[in-house]
Amino acid sequence: MLELFTVEMKKILVDPLDYATNVLMMLRPLIEAKFTKEELLSSSIIDYWIDFSVKHADSFSRNMSPELRSACLSLLTNIWESYPTKIENSEGLANQILTLIKRGVRDTHKALKHTCLTFLFKLLELFASERNPYAPIVYKILTFTLIEHHDDTATREFILLNFVDIITNYSSIPIGILIEPMVKQLQNAEGKSYTLNVFDFKFLEAASNHPKLGLKAAIQLLDILAKIYLTNITFAHMVVQPFIRVISRYVEEDSMQEYMVEFAKLCLSKYYSSVKKKKSK
Repeated sequence: MLELFTVEMKKILVDPLDYATNVLMMLRPLIEAKFTKEELLSSSIIDYWIDFSVKHADSFSRNMSPELRSACLSLLTNIWESYPTKIENSEGLANQILTLIKRGVRDTHKALKHTCLTFLFKLLELFASERNPYAPIVYKILTFTLIEHHDDTATREFILLNFVDIITNYSSIPIGILIEPMVKQLQNAEGKSYTLNVFDFKFLEAASNHPKLGLKAAIQLLDILAKIYLTNITFAHMVVQPFIRVISRYVEEDSMQEYMVEFAKLCLSKYYSSVKKKKSK
């Protein structure tokens, strides 16, 4: 079996992309049967595929095409999904794979960038469901990627909509880790390098519903919702429900009551200022 997949098959599929693509197509059927899944591991075929994929996914070693890098990273992601112990118990291999995927995310090739983001979300979903220790690592990578690409509307949409799916389906996700840097980015860059869009509000809506939304993150979320409500006439109506929901959830807390008093003062101040302007005319 080892010779078939590592020698004979490569004689026919000389192009690394053809080889990687065909291995990908065969992997899922092969691991569905317990015997062949174990045989792939015990005969070192999985080791060979890992080495092959790491070598050809590394853009720094040679000028690899985006298509080849994508196929190899897909193979590594699928192997990690099917053989998590193999990847995580091999010294440095898990971090090496994540590094290769991060390079793909930062690549200028749009399709490769979004494909690598898909791999990260696939791993996050798998790890979140199994409480894998690599879940927080992947989560932070995606959070930092969102901040780095806040001015890229297409990439931000892709990331936020995937996050909506994740935080909707997994109540254990610590939502505060994501909210804090995102709110800071919105406060500093909104209207400059950060242009609000409908998908931003889908995320804010999902975040306001999350059971892990703590008081600190809730107030941070209210800050940006309040700013949008008071300054953005186009989207003001879209933040009303999440704003009310978050307040209702923590209305008994002293810090929330203090926040609401300050918010009421701000609203009254803006109202009086508006009335004065009208009278002066």
